[in-house]
Amino acid sequence: MVSSTTDTDIYVPTGAHLTGYNDVNWRTDLEINNPGATRVSYVITLLLRNQDNSAPAFASTFMLNQGRSV
Repeated sequence: MVSSTTDTDIYVPTGAHLTGYNDVNWRTDLEINNPGATRVSYVITLLLRNQDNSAPAFASTFMLNQGRSV
């Protein structure tokens, strides 16, 4: 858990959404929680492996109210 009043970068090293050996379905879920007392802005960015990533393939910005999860 990260608790801070300043900007914090958190990296999730891998994610999957595919069918694996013996038809096992691999799917990564990500939950964002705002335990603070104020509304917070979050940015989720997809950084592709072995890529420049100076202009990420996907980025989503959203606000999350205090005490909420998504």
